[in-house]
Amino acid sequence: MYGGGVCRNTTYVVQRGDNLFRIALRYGTTVASIARLNGISNTALINSGRRLAIYACGQWSGGRVYVVQPGDTLYRIAVRFGTTVHAIQLANRLSSSFIASGWTLAIP
Repeated sequence: MYGGGVCRNTTYVVQRGDNLFRIALRYGTTVASIARLNGISNTALINSGRRLAIYACGQWSGGRVYVVQPGDTLYRIAVRFGTTVHAIQLANRLSSSFIASGWTLAIP
């Protein structure tokens, strides 16, 4: 988990191709935690479109979150909120600029 970060409950909408391991990495939590919070017994099977409750820890300073909309890019989101692409990547532990509609991003 993030050292010195803030933890909060959030919701994530499963996208096609997602798995619990990748979602857990993205939010700084564990597969077991997500499975327990959502009553999932078979962690290999999750359907796209399902809403998952996640207890996430991150380095949010302002406490703002944003749900990615179709057509969004990190650059457009950064401009909208007066921050940088790099700051959003750091706050969300993104290793690239790839984002998908439905993701919940911490906005520093």
